[in-house]
Order: sequence, then structure tokens, then C-alpha cells
Amino acid sequence: MRYLYGDLTEFPPGENVLELLKKMITAAVEVLEVDQRIEKINSDIKNEREQLAASLLGIDDFHQALQTFIAEKLSTTQDRAVVQVAQAVAEKIQELVNQGKAFFSRRAEEAIQARHQELEQLGQILLGRLSDFYSPHPLPLRSNRLHCRYDGARYLANYELTDITGVTCAYQIDASSTELFSSLRHGQDLLGKGFELAVGYKKAWLKKEPVPEYQRLDEHLLTEVYEEDGALRLCLKKPSAEEGLWIFCPAGGVPSVFIQTGEDKPRPVEAELLTLDKKEKLEALLEQTRRAAVTIYRTPSRLCSISIDNQDVISSRLAAELVKRLVAFLAPTIREIDLRSPSRQELCLKIEHEQGRREEIYVPKSQLAEQIQRLLPTQQAIFTPLGISISGSAEHQFDDGPTQPE
Repeated sequence: MRYLYGDLTEFPPGENVLELLKKMITAAVEVLEVDQRIEKINSDIKNEREQLAASLLGIDDFHQALQTFIAEKLSTTQDRAVVQVAQAVAEKIQELVNQGKAFFSRRAEEAIQARHQELEQLGQILLGRLSDFYSPHPLPLRSNRLHCRYDGARYLANYELTDITGVTCAYQIDASSTELFSSLRHGQDLLGKGFELAVGYKKAWLKKEPVPEYQRLDEHLLTEVYEEDGALRLCLKKPSAEEGLWIFCPAGGVPSVFIQTGEDKPRPVEAELLTLDKKEKLEALLEQTRRAAVTIYRTPSRLCSISIDNQDVISSRLAAELVKRLVAFLAPTIREIDLRSPSRQELCLKIEHEQGRREEIYVPKSQLAEQIQRLLPTQQAIFTPLGISISGSAEHQFDDGPTQPE
């Protein structure tokens, strides 16, 4: 099976980009609508605070005017009774002013707190919608990072995928769904019973030259795994101890071993101590771990957070920037599909099956435009690079044959 443009020339991406486009626009419109609601609530909170500040200032001004009036009246009388009454009135006014300011402040803060709860709910809705789009991740990846650790009961995995647009998605899953991490693993499970590694040299009885010092790994626990773009680090530790080994292997490289004692920085084990048979065993373990990492990456999971340049998309209000990046990624391909589609009103791809049968995939531009038109004009402008416009009814027709565009 192969994908073709509407004019039957080869479509290099070799996948249904139109399905991705529909999915992206549906998610993007919903995300921007929620983002607009968040913008409105933030504006309301700002107005509430400004109105509260103005009200408190007005109360203070009124209080000051009353104090001035009382002081002026007292300056013209020597009557002790009048003075005592005026002082009592001033104290009562101060009490009422304090009560009034506290009342208005409390009422405003309650309203603002309710608004913040709405923001939290909208943030969860926004994360859920982004999770629907990014699970599984639909774009080519730039890098991936995985940290799997044993927490005393099970293996938990956190992983991050940074795609070609620079957006980083962080996921968390229970790694026990994979065979390797389904239960606590000891060295004898992973490398075979009696497996030993030379970790240095020691003086030997009645021998002039030092001899290799070995560590038996039967009871060591696999406590942590790090994977980043094919490079692997595995930590094997003795139970209830800080002593252990780190096994490291760069992508496409050979494994090396580091020994750790207590909180000291791991020190490398000399390469000459890592014999061929030991190296082969470690390589087999590393390959098994890589396969488990791939399984984790492919396991359905919910998005925990999403960021751009280490800034959280939701808390930093970067939803529009995220959509801009998605549009910029898809725009060149969509423009080319549009150019080669038989109708100006549709985007078209074809599938040619092995038997020669052809199937047409088409998306009406009006379907996409109607979704985008739900947004504010400033938000609609984000989608301009896609060239999705239903204006103009003229069609450019292609023969349904292998013609090449000029």
C-alpha cells in the first residue's frame, strides 16, 4: 500500500496526514476555546481586585473626610460632653470602617477563590484535551527520555517525548505492564545465577601482584533504569545499602560499568576487567531493557504535563503558541496536498493497494473552516498558514491518471 497525491504522484510522508489535520484542528479549536475562557476569567479576577482596591480606597477617603469633619468641630468647642461623644463616634466609625473593609475584602476574595477553582477545572479540561491529541504521540520525535524506578512496591515509569515542534509531553505509567518490570528483579533473574563482575583490584595472600576483586550480583536489585535516545543506564544495588553498580551503554556503543560505594560518586571500572563473556551478558541485558523501554513508550498512558522550552503550557498560557507550532509543522504538507487536489473545495489523498485498487481520502475545506470560524478573529488567524479557505468556487481538475504537475 502506498499513498499518492490527488494527481497520483508519490506522497513522500506515506501516511494519512489529512486524518492528523482533522484531529489537530478539532483539538486546537477546543484548546483555544478553553484558553479564551481562561483569559476571560483572568480578566475578571483582575477587575475584581481592581474594584476591591477602589472600594477600599473610597472607604478610606470617606473615613478621612469624617475624621476631618469631627476634628474641625472639636476645635471650636470646649464642652467635655461634646468631646466625649465625638471621640465615641470616631471610635464607632473606625470600628464600622474596619468591619466594612473586612466584609468587602472577604466577599471579593471568595469570588476570586471561586474563579481560581474554575481556572483549575479549565486547566484539567485543557490537559485532558491535549492528552487526547498527544496519546499516542502523533508527531515525529526529536528526543525521548525515560526514568523507571522501583518504589518498594512496583516499578513506576516517567517518560518525556520532545517532538519536532519543540513540544515536550511528560507521561507517567505503571511499568508493571511490561514483562521485565512486572516484578522486582534481582541480578540472578537478569544475568543468571552466580554472575560476577570484576570491579577493581585487591592484594592477595602470598601474591606479589594484585588480583581482580569480584562482586557477585545474585542479590543485587534492579532499582533504576534511565533511557535517553538509545543510551541506557541501569542501577543494580544491594538490598538496604547504597553500594551498587551502574551499567552504562551509549546508543550503538559498548557497555561500561561504574562502581558506587555509599554516597561517593560512581567510579569507572577499568575496561580490561570487563571480559568478552561478561560484556555479552551485559549487552543481552541492555537489549532486553531497550525492548522493555519501547514497550513502555508504546503503552497507552495519560499526559501528566506538557511544556515548551521548559515552560508549562497551561500555567504559562502557551496554548496559542503550541497551536502555532502544530500549524507551522503541517502547513507545507497541507499546502502541497491542496495544490495537487482535483477540487479547490477539498483536500485529497489517494491510497493505492497492492492489488492496484485505489481509494480516495478527501476532506472538505468547509468542514475544517466551520470549526475554525468558532474562534475569535485573532485566534482564527493562527490557522492562516494552512491555506484552508472556502472562498472561490472555481475548481482545478486533474485527470485521474499519473500526470505530473508542471
